[in-house]
Amino acid sequence: MPTNHAGMTESWLDVADRTAFARAVGQTLRTIRVSLGWRLADAAQLVGLSPSQLCRLELGARPIGMGRLVLLCGALGIAPSEVIATAERDAFPLGWPAQNLASHSPAV
Repeated sequence: MPTNHAGMTESWLDVADRTAFARAVGQTLRTIRVSLGWRLADAAQLVGLSPSQLCRLELGARPIGMGRLVLLCGALGIAPSEVIATAERDAFPLGWPAQNLASHSPAV
């Protein structure tokens, strides 16, 4: 199985962690959209999504790809790095899971 830069297998981030992060990214995007006073339908139209597709992204029910994240962030006027950093803090208040698992990873 392929390993990442820390020598851990690519499946180290379990489904619950991936889901928590997807939800946090979506919630961050939703919070920004709502703070701008934008309706779901208006934001969806700006980025070429249906309102239901954007809703699923905001709920974390559908993972968001990097291209779509960049597009949404551009429309909302925020850097993707800010969305990711906020989502990371919200989803993993004790730190990114890889930091917590590094001490348990096999020697490289």
